[in-house]
Amino acid sequence: MASEATKILVAVEQLEGFDAVVNAISGMEGGRAAEVVVLHVQAYERYGGPSFALEGLSDSNFITELAVFKLSMAGIEARGWVVSALYDQRAAAIAAAAERWGADRIVLADARRRHPSWLRRPLIQRLRATATCPVLVVGRETLTPSVPVAPYALEHSGLS
Repeated sequence: MASEATKILVAVEQLEGFDAVVNAISGMEGGRAAEVVVLHVQAYERYGGPSFALEGLSDSNFITELAVFKLSMAGIEARGWVVSALYDQRAAAIAAAAERWGADRIVLADARRRHPSWLRRPLIQRLRATATCPVLVVGRETLTPSVPVAPYALEHSGLS
């Protein structure tokens, strides 16, 4: 039996599929009574010179505040944080925030539609490698592919 989580850090990149995160926290042992922090990493990129934000601070705040609101509507008290990091340092920023706060568990809201799997996978792997607490990736099963597969492709792929 899994131990009860008392401090849960929810790392969210976007809100699509966030209902799966709410359901996962509600279903965790002690999830509704746990302290929950929603963390959004405002990503920066650097090409030779100065760095630039991939999204504005108002967008980052909006994502964080709406995630906190969705959790509160489900009866889960939460607060939100926005941190900044270079795009390829997002996992380190999430792990560092979880360690500083003393999180028992990290819940990562999977951004399936926003990024292809080859961009998501390194974040998940790096986070699991650097985090000092368990990482739960939520949201994959609730999202469907945005591009339909042609029946011809299925027949010749061996998947039909």
